[in-house]
Amino acid sequence: MLSAGYRLHLEPMRFDPRVNAYRLRGRIVNISGQPIGGPVALVASLPEGVEWLNRTGESVLQQGVAYQILTESDLPSGGVLTFEVRLRSAKPLVRPPKLEVRAGIGAI
Repeated sequence: MLSAGYRLHLEPMRFDPRVNAYRLRGRIVNISGQPIGGPVALVASLPEGVEWLNRTGESVLQQGVAYQILTESDLPSGGVLTFEVRLRSAKPLVRPPKLEVRAGIGAI
């Protein structure tokens, strides 16, 4: 998990009835002054009944943790990654799950 050197900007989560899912859009900005080694991924532990529809996979290191790889490459200084997370839930979602940014080989 990265603890510094980036900013995570999230737009308000919206329900999209066309796909019966919540959409959460955002971007990650590298403010560290140096490249962030790839791959760069979003990671979340999802509450019961919530499915991450466009996830890349699930962590082999932590059970119940899903992730979405945003880039396999390094994120250059000042670089920006945009993303969209699509979630389906059995119950209405009041807020999105807590997202973490992880980077580097073996970070997921």
